[in-house]
Amino acid sequence: MIKHLNIKINCGERTCASAKGKFCKFMGSIKFGQIPLCMLFPSQLEPYTKITTTPPDGLGWALRCEECLKSEEKK
Repeated sequence: MIKHLNIKINCGERTCASAKGKFCKFMGSIKFGQIPLCMLFPSQLEPYTKITTTPPDGLGWALRCEECLKSEEKK
């Protein structure tokens, strides 16, 4: 049986943070906080690639995963 949920999250347009230090409640991490992970849309196969950062050096903001972006309701 398939159910549809409408879950509100507080995030940026393309990032997991709405402001500096204010992250989505579903953002988690692994490797003692070194690798961000989306807990709402976790990947079973590639958990290390679910959330990327910008710029590529890893010192930027965490970007929302593709599943999160695709699930967003457009108004």
